[in-house]
Amino acid sequence: MPKTKSNLGSSITRWVEPYNRDRTVFTTSGLVIYCQVCDRQVRCNKKFQITQHVTTEFHLKCLKKSSNNSKQMLLGDETKPKTSSFNEDLCLSLVAANIPWFKLQNPVFRDFLQNYTKKHIPDESTLRKNLK
Repeated sequence: MPKTKSNLGSSITRWVEPYNRDRTVFTTSGLVIYCQVCDRQVRCNKKFQITQHVTTEFHLKCLKKSSNNSKQMLLGDETKPKTSSFNEDLCLSLVAANIPWFKLQNPVFRDFLQNYTKKHIPDESTLRKNLK
């Protein structure tokens, strides 16, 4: 019985499987392979092209970089200061009352807010940087 030729999409899926065991390295839509590590498409008509890509210096450098970044991002998320709900409320109330943020630089208005709210009043640039 002669061998039947399988379609390229199912072959690509089989070729990619061994690299995705520990973590997702490649994704495929059936005809296109995308390397998650390198953030680029990999042309592939034959299995050796995937093997060739995995052994490139660029892929290895990106793989090392991504494994280091995942640890750093976890630490960065824990130490990242969160914006105060007071800052958000102040910002929204100024916008709702049609008061420009630069009015926070007025010393009399700033002292009034600090005395009656017992909160630190942020500078307008802080509001612009931290609130989106």
